[in-house]
Amino acid sequence: MGAGARRMMSARDRIKRFGRLGVREPTLRTVSTRAERYRAELEVAVLSATGTTLHATVRDLSVSGFRADLPQALPVGAVARMLFPGGRTKHFRVVRLEGASVAGEFFAPFTDEEFDRVLAGGA
Repeated sequence: MGAGARRMMSARDRIKRFGRLGVREPTLRTVSTRAERYRAELEVAVLSATGTTLHATVRDLSVSGFRADLPQALPVGAVARMLFPGGRTKHFRVVRLEGASVAGEFFAPFTDEEFDRVLAGGA
Protein backbone atom coordinates (compact mmCIF):
# COMPACT_ATOMS: atom_id res chain seq x y z
CA MET A 1 0.00 0.00 0.00
CA GLY A 2 1.20 3.48 -0.80
CA ALA A 3 1.58 6.31 1.67
CA GLY A 4 -1.77 7.49 2.94
CA ALA A 5 -3.65 4.46 1.59
CA ARG A 6 -6.03 2.81 4.03
CA ARG A 7 -6.99 -0.84 4.02
CA MET A 8 -10.66 -1.56 4.58
CA MET A 9 -11.11 -3.80 7.61
CA SER A 10 -13.37 -6.80 7.36
CA ALA A 11 -16.01 -7.33 10.04
CA ARG A 12 -13.90 -10.18 11.44
CA ASP A 13 -10.80 -7.91 11.66
CA ARG A 14 -12.81 -5.15 13.39
CA ILE A 15 -14.11 -7.63 15.98
CA LYS A 16 -10.57 -8.93 16.61
CA ARG A 17 -9.22 -5.40 17.00
CA PHE A 18 -12.02 -3.63 18.85
CA GLY A 19 -14.09 -6.47 20.31
CA ARG A 20 -17.84 -6.90 20.04
CA LEU A 21 -19.95 -3.90 20.92
CA GLY A 22 -22.54 -5.98 22.73
CA VAL A 23 -25.32 -3.89 21.17
CA ARG A 24 -28.05 -5.75 19.34
CA GLU A 25 -29.78 -2.68 17.88
CA PRO A 26 -28.90 -2.14 14.22
CA THR A 27 -26.48 0.70 13.68
CA LEU A 28 -26.75 3.49 11.16
CA ARG A 29 -24.20 4.42 8.52
CA THR A 30 -23.92 0.91 7.16
CA VAL A 31 -23.66 2.43 3.69
CA SER A 32 -22.16 5.75 2.67
CA THR A 33 -24.67 8.58 2.85
CA ARG A 34 -23.48 9.45 -0.63
CA ALA A 35 -25.27 6.46 -2.14
CA GLU A 36 -26.71 7.21 -5.57
CA ARG A 37 -30.24 8.61 -5.28
CA TYR A 38 -33.09 8.06 -7.72
CA ARG A 39 -36.18 10.19 -8.28
CA ALA A 40 -39.28 8.31 -7.25
CA GLU A 41 -43.02 8.82 -6.86
CA LEU A 42 -43.79 5.91 -4.56
CA GLU A 43 -46.89 5.93 -2.37
CA VAL A 44 -45.96 4.28 0.94
CA ALA A 45 -47.32 3.86 4.45
CA VAL A 46 -45.22 4.98 7.42
CA LEU A 47 -45.90 3.20 10.70
CA SER A 48 -44.64 5.30 13.61
CA ALA A 49 -43.53 3.94 16.98
CA THR A 50 -46.75 5.35 18.51
CA GLY A 51 -48.85 3.19 16.19
CA THR A 52 -49.91 6.01 13.87
CA THR A 53 -50.08 5.19 10.16
CA LEU A 54 -49.21 8.04 7.80
CA HIS A 55 -49.52 7.96 4.03
CA ALA A 56 -46.45 9.43 2.35
CA THR A 57 -44.89 9.96 -1.06
CA VAL A 58 -41.24 9.01 -1.45
CA ARG A 59 -39.63 11.63 -3.71
CA ASP A 60 -36.12 10.19 -3.87
CA LEU A 61 -34.67 6.89 -2.83
CA SER A 62 -31.26 5.28 -2.41
CA VAL A 63 -30.19 1.92 -1.02
CA SER A 64 -29.51 3.59 2.32
CA GLY A 65 -32.20 6.25 2.67
CA PHE A 66 -34.97 8.41 1.26
CA ARG A 67 -36.73 11.77 1.17
CA ALA A 68 -40.50 11.71 1.52
CA ASP A 69 -43.40 14.13 1.89
CA LEU A 70 -45.48 13.36 4.98
CA PRO A 71 -48.77 14.98 6.06
CA GLN A 72 -47.27 15.35 9.55
CA ALA A 73 -43.55 15.54 10.27
CA LEU A 74 -41.85 13.01 12.50
CA PRO A 75 -39.19 14.43 14.83
CA VAL A 76 -35.50 13.99 14.05
CA GLY A 77 -34.36 10.76 15.68
CA ALA A 78 -37.79 9.09 15.46
CA VAL A 79 -37.74 5.43 14.47
CA ALA A 80 -40.49 4.08 12.21
CA ARG A 81 -41.24 1.50 9.53
CA MET A 82 -41.94 2.18 5.87
CA LEU A 83 -44.26 -0.19 4.00
CA PHE A 84 -43.54 -0.15 0.25
CA PRO A 85 -45.90 -1.26 -2.54
CA GLY A 86 -45.86 -5.04 -2.67
CA GLY A 87 -45.39 -5.44 1.07
CA ARG A 88 -41.66 -4.86 1.61
CA THR A 89 -40.97 -3.16 4.97
CA LYS A 90 -37.86 -1.20 6.01
CA HIS A 91 -37.08 0.27 9.44
CA PHE A 92 -35.62 3.76 9.40
CA ARG A 93 -34.59 6.70 11.55
CA VAL A 94 -35.48 10.31 10.70
CA VAL A 95 -32.22 12.21 10.18
CA ARG A 96 -33.38 15.55 8.77
CA LEU A 97 -36.42 17.74 8.23
CA GLU A 98 -36.52 19.75 5.00
CA GLY A 99 -39.65 21.90 4.96
CA ALA A 100 -42.56 19.51 4.38
CA SER A 101 -40.15 16.65 3.64
CA VAL A 102 -38.53 14.12 5.94
CA ALA A 103 -35.16 12.53 5.20
CA GLY A 104 -34.55 9.11 6.67
CA GLU A 105 -31.85 6.50 6.80
CA PHE A 106 -32.61 2.78 6.72
CA PHE A 107 -31.14 0.57 9.45
CA ALA A 108 -30.27 -2.06 6.84
CA PRO A 109 -29.64 -1.04 3.23
CA PHE A 110 -31.52 -2.57 0.32
CA THR A 111 -29.83 -5.31 -1.65
CA ASP A 112 -29.52 -4.50 -5.36
CA GLU A 113 -32.34 -6.93 -6.16
CA GLU A 114 -34.68 -5.47 -3.50
CA PHE A 115 -33.89 -1.93 -4.63
CA ASP A 116 -34.66 -2.68 -8.28
CA ARG A 117 -38.01 -4.23 -7.31
CA VAL A 118 -39.00 -1.30 -5.09
CA LEU A 119 -38.10 1.25 -7.78
CA ALA A 120 -40.20 -0.76 -10.24
CA GLY A 121 -43.12 -0.44 -7.81
CA GLY A 122 -43.36 -4.03 -6.65
CA ALA A 123 -42.07 -6.34 -3.97
